[in-house]
Amino acid sequence: ALVRAYDDAGRATSDELLASVEGEVRQLPKADGKAQPTLVVRRSIGVWPGETCGVRFATAELVNMYWKLTALNGKPVLAAANQREPSLILQSAGAHQRATGSGGCNRFTGSYELNGNSLRFGALAGSMMACVEGMDTEREYLETLPQVRTWKVLGQHLELFDAAGTMLARFEARALR
Repeated sequence: ALVRAYDDAGRATSDELLASVEGEVRQLPKADGKAQPTLVVRRSIGVWPGETCGVRFATAELVNMYWKLTALNGKPVLAAANQREPSLILQSAGAHQRATGSGGCNRFTGSYELNGNSLRFGALAGSMMACVEGMDTEREYLETLPQVRTWKVLGQHLELFDAAGTMLARFEARALR
């Protein structure tokens, strides 16, 4: 299942790809009879093109972090050639909370409210350029943000959920740009 998911991702072998599995490391013999540590996969959970594991044992902060959009409504998001990557930055300076980012073609800005694990986006405004690729993803992304009700950071990954607990979007932390 893991190999099939990797093949279905359709990426070049040098592209980033995060694979999540359940398994264990066992000492198994190589062809020469010597044992070597080997990952034995019991269950493949999923693959996420364009994502990495991030910094080991580090947890990213929600606010004032550059978040690269990697999945939207259950589908991988990859930046179109020669375009910026879809992203999100939640800025906070005192009582002023501003969401900024890119849909891939256009930049956007708007307000957000954060209270514990509750997150809501206000009205978003943005530029109105047309791009050859990525406009469907950008439109879906901008239509999805107002549906967000909760968030969770897992290591270097941000997940946004609707009121029913369905994951809407997944991001990976990157250096603030």
